Amino acid sequence: GILQLLLTICLLQTNRLRNGLYILMKSNSSTIGIIFSTSYIIYIICISTTQTIELSARTYLFLLTFASAILLLYYWQHRITQTYREKLNIANEKSLINEITDLKAEIQSLQTDNQRLTQIVHKDNKLVPAMETTVLEFLQSAKELSFDELCTRGDELSKTLQKMTRERSGILTSLSPTNNGMPSSGLIAIDGLLSYTEKCATESKIKYKVKTDDNMKDLILTAISEENLRHLLSDLIENAIIAINYSNLPKHISIHLGSLQDKLLLEISDSGIPFYPETYQHFGYEQCSTHSEDGGTGTGLMDIWSIKKKYKASLYIYEYESSSNVYTKKISFLFDGKNHFLLKTYRDKEIKNCLIRGDLHVFPHEAE
Repeated sequence: GILQLLLTICLLQTNRLRNGLYILMKSNSSTIGIIFSTSYIIYIICISTTQTIELSARTYLFLLTFASAILLLYYWQHRITQTYREKLNIANEKSLINEITDLKAEIQSLQTDNQRLTQIVHKDNKLVPAMETTVLEFLQSAKELSFDELCTRGDELSKTLQKMTRERSGILTSLSPTNNGMPSSGLIAIDGLLSYTEKCATESKIKYKVKTDDNMKDLILTAISEENLRHLLSDLIENAIIAINYSNLPKHISIHLGSLQDKLLLEISDSGIPFYPETYQHFGYEQCSTHSEDGGTGTGLMDIWSIKKKYKASLYIYEYESSSNVYTKKISFLFDGKNHFLLKTYRDKEIKNCLIRGDLHVFPHEAE
């Protein structure tokens, strides 16, 4: 009994086993395990207390129990994998909903801008002919006017044109859309970093977009310190800009600070080159870089992993085919304390062949 207790404690130190048990218990999928365990305990009691069972019967019972245990382990593994996929799908659906919301907002902005331009054209259709008529009348009557009258009419015309110019400037000013600037996270250091990286992205001709959910300050500070979030953001955005500069695709970066199931969610999407398969193998274990030929050391990836490990955040990486998506990859940090590391990619077979680490779970981009 003591030996069994010690072995059970040691076995539960394995993160995958402990997280798997937690997932099954939380998802109400432990009924089969409870039934099997109860049956197995009853079987052990019967074997231990009954001496009349023949050896062949004992053997059959043992084989039956062993086969049942294998089936249970298979079911257990299947449920863990299925739950991981469900978590990926939930996070991905949340991201798609946010992207659709952004697109709707952009469409609304374009419609508003189109309406604004329509109003300007409508006003100009009145102002420009009025200017033309006034100037033509002055030119036609210039020969019939004396010098004093010409100066007087010219002065009046000048004042009229100046008045029309001021009116048109007023139209442009009143109809110009208001610029609300970048969304605010409520944290000065984070907003300052996002503004700075926007300038860096603009210099590289990258289309830079930031979305921040409302009332994020308390959620952020509950999940991570402001200093560590700034460090994490700067490394992720810097890596995204570098990856984009190595790509021939249209340049896009999207940053989202929001929540998923009341947990802080940080998402960085970019259209840069994908990670090398060996990068996933060494990610967090040793320094590796996708641009070592230009002086990259891989320190940024190590720092990203150390923050993930410190807060036990779940890291989800999505890879998309460039032919059908604006972005080629998305890196998501969910501060849920689960410490997962999941990859959903169209290169799942290629990457699996390069991996010998057990904490990274790789899934095909399209669920089978």
